[in-house]
Amino acid sequence: MDHKQYIERALATESRPARINLGPITLHMALNYMVAAGDAMDQIKRGLFYGPEKMDKDKLMQALAGTSTLSELLAGMVHNGVHFDDDDVKVFQPESVDPKAKNLDRSRVNLRLLHAAIGHFTESSEKIRALLAQYETGELDVVNYAEEMGDSNEWYSAIEYDELGLDQTTVRQANLDKLAKRNKGAAFNAEATTTGRDVATEREVLEASLANA
Repeated sequence: MDHKQYIERALATESRPARINLGPITLHMALNYMVAAGDAMDQIKRGLFYGPEKMDKDKLMQALAGTSTLSELLAGMVHNGVHFDDDDVKVFQPESVDPKAKNLDRSRVNLRLLHAAIGHFTESSEKIRALLAQYETGELDVVNYAEEMGDSNEWYSAIEYDELGLDQTTVRQANLDKLAKRNKGAAFNAEATTTGRDVATEREVLEASLANA
């Protein structure tokens, strides 16, 4: 089965609600929580794989503080009943949560990409759960891990390819082009990756790679 055929079959099982079924403030807090959690884990990843000296402790502490604050706010929302409608504006005034939460319009968010992005996030947590179990017991459930790979790498990605009108070959090549620019060659370059990145140039490489998609 080729990638196009997979996408066609996978999309037959996609849920497509007519609207985002979560209050605007709750959604804003949830997305910010995931961003903060991702920022924290990015710094931990840098420490794990590039060395402790490459971890920005200030950024890590800022991200952890963000997850803590947002956890408390979200817990309050749950305590008052998770809001799947506009009532959350009555519970929390937008300006008391975040100045950016004023005049939120959920229709601006691509619902299909939101589904895929949150799906990648949650499936990644399932893979981490499997690795945690391996860490604690010495056993890796390969079947479970492969299942989460299929859900994340294939099923949720199928939604993104379809919604963005991109093909796998183009995205793969763009990724390799970016990595070659970042590492100043085809092999991993720790210094270039951790301290010498030129994000603007990487962006130019990606734009050129995707221009004819």
